[in-house]
Amino acid sequence: MRGWWMLIAIGCGAEAEAPELLRFELSPGVGTAGTEVTSEVAVQHFQLTGHLDDKDDGHDHDHENGKSKGMTGHVHIYLDDLMTNPVLQQVTEVERFTIPADTEIGEHTIIARLHDATHRIIEPQVTLEVAFEVTE
Repeated sequence: MRGWWMLIAIGCGAEAEAPELLRFELSPGVGTAGTEVTSEVAVQHFQLTGHLDDKDDGHDHDHENGKSKGMTGHVHIYLDDLMTNPVLQQVTEVERFTIPADTEIGEHTIIARLHDATHRIIEPQVTLEVAFEVTE
């Protein structure tokens, strides 16, 4: 009987496809601090559905979480590093946001990372980067 149970357990253990961030683009790719830009993303094996707004939903803005609980959620868009607050929490394929007014002149990296509906980071992390130049 033990061998039969093991066969069923193995047969039911199929894993879902890993979520992917297929495309991340900014338009324009250059502008002054305070410029409004369009962020465009394409995902696969992941559904852009937004986030939960419950106060006790397990938000982890310190990024010290465990594995994600699901394959739905949104894209956090960061300026230069993943440890600061995102400049956008993108819930649709195309959204607009403003480059922060205090952004220094020069080359910057805009980073997109998948998060589940409770803001937990999808593990393994799914990110894409694009360059953005801030001019005078």
